[in-house]
Amino acid sequence: MNEFFNKDSFAMRFLTQLGNLILVNLIFIITSIPVITIGASLSALYRITFAIHCKEDVTVLRTYFGTFKSSFKHSTLLWIPSCAALSFFLYEIYLLWFELDPKYAMFQIPVWIMIFIILSIMIYSFPMIGLYEQPLKQTVKNSLILAVTNLPLTISTIVVKGGIIFACLAIPKLGVVIGSFYILMGFGLSAFITAFFLKRIFEKYGSLTPDEDEPEFMSSEEFEESKRLAEENTVKEKSGKKA
Repeated sequence: MNEFFNKDSFAMRFLTQLGNLILVNLIFIITSIPVITIGASLSALYRITFAIHCKEDVTVLRTYFGTFKSSFKHSTLLWIPSCAALSFFLYEIYLLWFELDPKYAMFQIPVWIMIFIILSIMIYSFPMIGLYEQPLKQTVKNSLILAVTNLPLTISTIVVKGGIIFACLAIPKLGVVIGSFYILMGFGLSAFITAFFLKRIFEKYGSLTPDEDEPEFMSSEEFEESKRLAEENTVKEKSGKKA
């Protein structure tokens, strides 16, 4: 019994992480109510989930709202145009699918490509904004590079999350169940799972360990330099295997 209540035991670590996910999920929902703040909420949410993966003793409220405040400008500047563009292209898909003659179906292809690009940027950008300090333009550029170089993860993330949304819309009863789960901890768990894969990618380019007093951010120059070194190491590893 004493081992169970030991803070370093597996059970206590699991319960602590579960509690953190439920708490950050609730805070995320509350801070996302104005809609315009969803971008900053996503960056803060990913900051917490990365901290959990890094096995840090993170103070959820302090770290979340600290990241929310520091990333608000960049996150909002990315969130609003992204939502506007997505709304426009989804409306275009609606017109091409339901309103126009089927012979125009081929015009959906470039629209779907644009939707894919926007979603790809969003998948990588908001976590990066929460973890690194760099110009927004550089964040978008790096997100595109990571989206292309890690295409399987990019596609699977879009398909899974898009599939959940489609299932909720197509099957109302299932939507109620999924919606209830998301209110409890779904957003936090989704970010936690995504962060598991993104962590392995981001670790190539810098520190992911959050410090509550002085966060370890990475400048755009440091990001580019570490990315170059990572690519060189990959080439050397492949050359060594061939030899």
